[in-house]
Amino acid sequence: MLTFILKKEWYEKIKSGEKTVEYREVKPYWNLRINKKFHLNQLPSEKIFRDKCPIRGEGFFTDFEYGLKVANHPLPKCKLRLGYTKKYMIANIRKIEVLNGKDTDLAIDKLVYAIHLSNVKEADLMKKKISYIWQLPQNLLGLIIVLITRAKYETDLGFYCTYSFGWFGVSLGNYIIFSGSPSKISINHEKGHQKQSLYLGWLYLIVIGIPSFVGNVCDRLFHKKWSAEKRITWYYKQPWEKWADKLGGVKRYEKS
Repeated sequence: MLTFILKKEWYEKIKSGEKTVEYREVKPYWNLRINKKFHLNQLPSEKIFRDKCPIRGEGFFTDFEYGLKVANHPLPKCKLRLGYTKKYMIANIRKIEVLNGKDTDLAIDKLVYAIHLSNVKEADLMKKKISYIWQLPQNLLGLIIVLITRAKYETDLGFYCTYSFGWFGVSLGNYIIFSGSPSKISINHEKGHQKQSLYLGWLYLIVIGIPSFVGNVCDRLFHKKWSAEKRITWYYKQPWEKWADKLGGVKRYEKS
């Protein structure tokens, strides 16, 4: 996740919605981070720059809002930190342009990155700590699984991913963990389980976790001869799974 260190003036303006674009001068420091994060085909240079006209090709103009909507993926996120304090906001990156910086906050006659922001939310650190303790049993179990599987957090997708084990997907408190590349339905289903965890707290493993695990094991052991469609229908008709689907906005197709 890209992190931008901000002065109090700009932090407050972004927080209030007055400022929706953050600027950074095109330098090796930001070239490296932006290129590494978004895999741009080519880096900006004065040679091909057209004054006062955004470059719209070969990575100089990246419209995530359109491209990712088509690809059915969430927008990439960034962290906006107030100086070097613990206070920060999380925002979506809608698109990145390269502009001449004369008419920007930087007021320099050089190339700058214009990072367009949306859905800016300030982090409530105390609320996050209380939430973690409220879900402590499943959080500890999730953390253990992340360490064992060496899963890596996919910031823009909002879950942990590992390729070291056979297919599985699990939601344990703050930790949603997948092995392989999950479908949108699977992601939303596990996000539904995550909401159940927030509602139930320490009761989550008893009310949801254990029944879900037992149902998964029973399906794998006793339904091997069933069709994939029949197995999916049986599994997701269990009350705890139906509730997760509802919370995650999942609508499964079932033949009448």
